[in-house]
Amino acid sequence: MFDEKSFCGNRTLAVNALTGSYNYNLNTPTSDKDYKFFVFPNFDDLYAGKMFANAVTSPTLDATCHDVRQLVELVWKANLNFIEVLFSEACVRDSSLDFIFIARDSLATMNLYTFFKATYGMHLMKIKDLKKGTGNTTMLVEKFGYDTKQACHALRCLYVISRFMEYGHMGKTLWFEDNDPQRSILLDVKAGKYSEAEFLEYVTSWHNVWKGEAEKFYHNATPDEKAYKWAQDKLKKVVKANLIK
Repeated sequence: MFDEKSFCGNRTLAVNALTGSYNYNLNTPTSDKDYKFFVFPNFDDLYAGKMFANAVTSPTLDATCHDVRQLVELVWKANLNFIEVLFSEACVRDSSLDFIFIARDSLATMNLYTFFKATYGMHLMKIKDLKKGTGNTTMLVEKFGYDTKQACHALRCLYVISRFMEYGHMGKTLWFEDNDPQRSILLDVKAGKYSEAEFLEYVTSWHNVWKGEAEKFYHNATPDEKAYKWAQDKLKKVVKANLIK
């Protein structure tokens, strides 16, 4: 049984967010659940200048834990896996952090060019590993000739890039409605209904339509350093207040 308190190093929980396929409406009956935890630092963490971290992976659970001092920085670095925390469909958090989630639309888009580079880089990494498989997906490589779960993630990264260009709203970008044709394609890729060649052909077609326009669109976005500083300053005060409770 998963012991949340022990996993979080007996530190005070700041955020517990459901992420992954359940947070995109791309889950299937065999999907594991992904969680991202953030905890408040204790005195020893601050004194030693350390950031607590932990991770666990199993066929049914994939969880990571981070020091909450990293939250705004991780969103600023525009990693899709952390931006989605702000739009979790199931999130438990300390009320002192409500300001981050209230301002999530602006914080999620405060560094769009980096968001594009990071998301496209994630796509390339997953494409590169299609033949490798992981501890939980080796059987997919054996069955379909490539890792269809990673392929689904790789294609989703491309969709996220172009969907934001269309919608201009991160929440709508990340969530795939039941009747969305892109959702159907992603689930079919995940289920192995496309051969590797057919999947790669589809990826190529996305590049032909979107890549050039995306580079121009995101390159013209100016980083919102004021939003970043505002959030960091607010977070610093919250961490301090929590320490002296």
